[in-house]
Amino acid sequence: MPIGEKPNSFSEVDYKVLPNSRWRLHHSTGFYTYLKGPENMVRPHVEVPTRWEDAKAGRDPVLEWVFAQPVKAERPAS
Repeated sequence: MPIGEKPNSFSEVDYKVLPNSRWRLHHSTGFYTYLKGPENMVRPHVEVPTRWEDAKAGRDPVLEWVFAQPVKAERPAS
């Protein structure tokens, strides 16, 4: 699943007070682009599906996937 926040988004909030109603209007003044392309989301390299049945059974498929990965030997410091 992609992360919850979109990487390209509006930010830098400012506000103005409307003259007649005196309501405070908050608005964004900047747009930040961190990813190029049509899909505005960050996807993981591997998507591991999770199900309600796993949670009820006390299983964590994502953690199980992590532990199933081979461990790379560290290179000695030179």
